[in-house]
Amino acid sequence: EAYERQLRPWRVGLGAISGSKWETEEAERKRVIERLEKREAEETVGVPMVLLKIAAHWQFACCKVAKKLRSHGFLLRNSARLHQVHSLHSSVTKCSLEGREGQTLVCDFHGTLLRTPSLFPYFMLVAFEGGSLWRAFLLLLLSPLLWVLGNRSEITMRIIVFVTFCGLRTKHLELVSRAVLPKFYLENLRLQACELLAATGKRVVLTSMPRLMVEGFLKEYLGVSEVVGAELQVVRGCYFTGLISGSTLAAKQKALKDIFGESKADVALVSSSNLHDHPFITYCKVCHCTFHTLQASN
Repeated sequence: EAYERQLRPWRVGLGAISGSKWETEEAERKRVIERLEKREAEETVGVPMVLLKIAAHWQFACCKVAKKLRSHGFLLRNSARLHQVHSLHSSVTKCSLEGREGQTLVCDFHGTLLRTPSLFPYFMLVAFEGGSLWRAFLLLLLSPLLWVLGNRSEITMRIIVFVTFCGLRTKHLELVSRAVLPKFYLENLRLQACELLAATGKRVVLTSMPRLMVEGFLKEYLGVSEVVGAELQVVRGCYFTGLISGSTLAAKQKALKDIFGESKADVALVSSSNLHDHPFITYCKVCHCTFHTLQASN
């Protein structure tokens, strides 16, 4: 608009300005306007894109460092355990899907239904979309520490949950869990595991993540009956404290006992990468295993 006001006196005296010169001025004006619009668009979307790129590079670098820290002896033990898993439980790819309408299936969300080995990107999405840029940046700075502590350790989950949810409004998490997270969950689902899940009648899913992050997606998109996960503590009815309960192995076993009682589920679906971390194997009659996660990482 300021540029237009400056051009008004020039347009009055167009008779004294040649046609070629006016065309040059008009082209220059259009280029200035295009540069301003492009700069405004970059300022609008530039910060989220830069943040996501930094997070991706940071995660990749930390993953390489974590792999180098693994000793040769650990890899040998891990390989031996994989052979033992192959001999004890059949692969999900060899599992028949027929006649399972009346059966109950129990599985884990992370590592079994999801292909991705890390939960960090999903918490980053909640921190950025539901919180703020500074919250996401703080979580990004803590990612090396989280890698050192281990992806599956309880202390790692408590740290990442506290940074992501402390002071966050409950309605913001509800919006993110319904509008943002399902898209990324769907892109990382394991096909064979989802086919077996869809073939059964009753489905129970365990997760180490906060229940509110996955419950809406699992029930709406996958038809899950029960979701067992960590519970976020709320203060004043609308703010998360960042503290969780029910994330321990004993809490999950208690929840499964409340669901099944003395009976057992028909099928358990587990991941070979964390087979002994699953508390529901003893509550199931048959166990099937997914091996793609561990093989890909090795």
